[in-house]
Amino acid sequence: IKSDIDMENTVIQDFFPAGLEFANEENVETLKGASDLQLFSSDVKDDRMYLFPQKLDAQIVYEYYYSVRTTIPGDFFFPACKIEGMYNASKFGKSKARMIQVRSNK
Repeated sequence: IKSDIDMENTVIQDFFPAGLEFANEENVETLKGASDLQLFSSDVKDDRMYLFPQKLDAQIVYEYYYSVRTTIPGDFFFPACKIEGMYNASKFGKSKARMIQVRSNK
């Protein structure tokens, strides 16, 4: 995540494609990444994860990581990750959507 401006009160919506699910719902704190993305809160749903960072400083790259597990093999559409101001929707951004392929080990 990288912003051109300082941002507070933001929400990151990270959508999971069909065939994947969040692997560690008990320990959402593992979402902190290499740049210390300090989360105010987080919420995991069946098809997406919401992250609420305390603050995003301009021009700093923030990274976060989490584990997913596959539920079925196939080709799946991976939706774009979205970020927006919770109280100012005119401040927003999104990643690129992409396709992923899940293969069986058998």
